[in-house]
Amino acid sequence: MASWASRLLAAAVGGGAAVLVLYPIAFLVQASLSVGDPQARPPEAYGLDNYAELPRYAHIFGNTLLVAVAATVVAIVVGFVMAWILFNCPRQIDLNHRTQAWLTFDGQAATRLLGKSIDHAQAKPGSLSWFLGRKERLHSAFQNL
Repeated sequence: MASWASRLLAAAVGGGAAVLVLYPIAFLVQASLSVGDPQARPPEAYGLDNYAELPRYAHIFGNTLLVAVAATVVAIVVGFVMAWILFNCPRQIDLNHRTQAWLTFDGQAATRLLGKSIDHAQAKPGSLSWFLGRKERLHSAFQNL
């Protein structure tokens, strides 16, 4: 049984979706019923005069209905074919393949300069051995004193 919080969340999401879908439809119906100045908002007068000329455009409605029915039939057929492929084709687990790890993105990585360091590593502290010479060279320098 779902908790009251999940039901409330589902109702809020469903209500939000309903508002987002129905508001443009309500606006279009209001605009179609406006018989006054087309630029006036809100409409000055309402009526059905805009619908008087619709029978002249019956071929447009017919074409729209045909396209809508054809698209619905294609979507249903494609959906059933994909469901049949997913649930009726034999599947085996392939242990030799896995997801490509190199395609992942590490959002926690440290920010770097444009020039990448070697192996994307941090700089490590070190001595000035290249400048002073090596430890052995310093040792031999002290022996000659």
